[in-house]
Amino acid sequence: MKMPETSFFEWQRQFSAEIDCLNHIKKMRWPNGFVCPRCSCEHAYELTTRN
Repeated sequence: MKMPETSFFEWQRQFSAEIDCLNHIKKMRWPNGFVCPRCSCEHAYELTTRN
């Protein structure tokens, strides 16, 4: 999936906090929610202490 080009300042404005960037990556990776590629399970744990 090709991303549209953005300038550094646009990127910085869109992802002013690390959590905003992480949420965007999750939405791109799993647009319909998380599904395990191995077993198709839809449940997962998030290790928040490991970022």
